[in-house]
Amino acid sequence: LQNAKTIRSLVLFQKAGFPLTLSIEETAKSCGSVLFMQALLRIKEDIMNGDKLSRAASKEKLIDPILIKMLAVAEESGQITEILDEGAGILELEARNSISQITMLIEPFSTIIVGCVVGCIIFVMFSTMLKIINYLE
Repeated sequence: LQNAKTIRSLVLFQKAGFPLTLSIEETAKSCGSVLFMQALLRIKEDIMNGDKLSRAASKEKLIDPILIKMLAVAEESGQITEILDEGAGILELEARNSISQITMLIEPFSTIIVGCVVGCIIFVMFSTMLKIINYLE
């Protein structure tokens, strides 16, 4: 999800007309993750030293491989902003799918835990009621 947020920020800066290196620098400042900030600043330095964006991004382990391939295509076609926007959408969709899968896995366990808690409460109530009835007799 951090990849998608970072790419969305980069796309916004690019659409606003910022140069690529400045867009990357501003995105790094606003990404909220120290690891991503450091990776983006290294990418910016590589670009300033003459590397292509896709090559610089491929050196970073935090950048999704799908995104790196999309960057290579974007550089060839000259449509970096549009393709990055699509890439961010794909990454967001993957994140949503992962979250829904995790939720589907956790849901049965949480239901079992709630059932056990309710069962314990009912057991305690009935055992207390039986003790009171036995005491009254």
